[in-house]
Amino acid sequence: MLLKNTIRQGPSRPVSIFASYAREDRQYLDRLRVHLTLLIREGIAELWTEQQIASGDNWHEEIQENVRSAHIIVFLVSADFLASDYIWYQEMDVALTRHRGGQAVVVPILVRDVEWETAPFAFIEMLPKGCLPISAWKDPELAFTEVTRAIRDLIRTIDQPVTLDLGWQDTKGATIQIASDQNSGVPDFCRSDLLLFPSEPFNPPTMKAMLVPKRGTARRQHFIFNWGDQSEGKRDESERQRLFRYFRASLTVPDEDQWVNLSAYESNRMIPRKLVGTLLGHDLLQFDCDLKRLSATMMHPGFETGAAYWRVLQQRLSAEGLGCLSIHAFQKVTLLPTHALIYTPANEKDAKEVLGKLLNIPDAGECAIAYVLEHELSLLCSADNDALKHNMANMAVTDQSDVEVITKANAIVVDTFKELVIPVMEREIRFGSSFARVRQMYSAMLLAAWAKRQHAEGTIDLPSVDCGSIEGLNLGTIQGPDSVPDTRDFYAEYLQLFKDGIFRTTRRQFDPVTGGCVTRRYFSGAFKSHSRITTVA
Repeated sequence: MLLKNTIRQGPSRPVSIFASYAREDRQYLDRLRVHLTLLIREGIAELWTEQQIASGDNWHEEIQENVRSAHIIVFLVSADFLASDYIWYQEMDVALTRHRGGQAVVVPILVRDVEWETAPFAFIEMLPKGCLPISAWKDPELAFTEVTRAIRDLIRTIDQPVTLDLGWQDTKGATIQIASDQNSGVPDFCRSDLLLFPSEPFNPPTMKAMLVPKRGTARRQHFIFNWGDQSEGKRDESERQRLFRYFRASLTVPDEDQWVNLSAYESNRMIPRKLVGTLLGHDLLQFDCDLKRLSATMMHPGFETGAAYWRVLQQRLSAEGLGCLSIHAFQKVTLLPTHALIYTPANEKDAKEVLGKLLNIPDAGECAIAYVLEHELSLLCSADNDALKHNMANMAVTDQSDVEVITKANAIVVDTFKELVIPVMEREIRFGSSFARVRQMYSAMLLAAWAKRQHAEGTIDLPSVDCGSIEGLNLGTIQGPDSVPDTRDFYAEYLQLFKDGIFRTTRRQFDPVTGGCVTRRYFSGAFKSHSRITTVA
């Protein structure tokens, strides 16, 4: 991710402000209007309220038109504000949708005390700072002055039309919008087909339990599936086949070879040879690619998580005297299993109870049983030192002080990413439909790991453990090798995606370091730079 700064002027036209309030709080609206008068007379702001609706006009249409077109939407928060059905369903919902989409900025102002911490807008910073209600201030005028200054600062950050629209262009089958910054001539773009947003929760079919005959018995192994959100009449048999193939690969490939690593700087460490050609290896590579798409999307400044990330990052860099640097963010995100609980009956009595009550199996003879009770996946974020060193070399950074500055800035980048972006990504990994496959893989790999341990302890006999071959492994209908695309083609496609990037977007924002407006360019993907590190005095 690349961030560059250029000093710019303020907005060229008035910023429209929509006030959402309960009628019981009209006195606070009146004082806010008075305090905003200077901004209005300077021509940088205009305030709209429902009081401006003329007699005979359709008041609902007028409100909807203005809340959908405003740059800034002010919430005057109180108990009456939260109790209003019209505000809740007709104004707040529209306002927050536009805020999340980067089309407007919501500014909540606490005018009277109320429990608001679980409200839908709680993720947005509340004014006045410190969240002390205006009604509780000894001098409420001081609170309105603070609010007005915050709105003035916000107006400086509002994106005004500084780009020249060049229309729509089709690139590699993806429709993207192209714009050109008037100063730099560098085109903005967004591969919308590659953005990966948080998806709806989905519980996919997974392997739930495994019964393996103990050594010396002739019965076959038995698997129990949790079909998740698939109803009994709509079960997809191909999902069962997929899970069997995941299990077979995890059982026959040694544990130390069950990993993938998509990196433009480590082409020789993409996938172990023994995992090549398996469905497990292919789908792990696809997951790694999707994980990078999700990470890039979450860092887009036009979306809720990305906006919060860049705002906090700028604050932290500024506090360390690094606020005017071009930022090159290099972090590596790795999926790790952090928790798994597998129940194994301790004796024959417990085994029969599990078979009868949990698995609905009358009798399976002497067998070892594994029942997955729960498991969890997490993401580990660390500095990508290979990428960091490679890009410092490209930037011709040789001075030790420059190296220390870049390393320090990257540490702040990684820590902020861990705090604000990783939790959002982890929720998607654990519950989202886009990453259902990885949860399926993990369920199969868990039972394969258990089976390997039982084999090593001599409890069961599985001839194919860690041998790299499927010969002798009887999984019923699963026959023959997996049919998957060549991994070399996969890497070539990923490398092209890395070089092209997913988005480049230009944002005009207020910079507290310089006290002026700056244009920041955000880019996800690869870039070339041969300039030394520079700062703005």
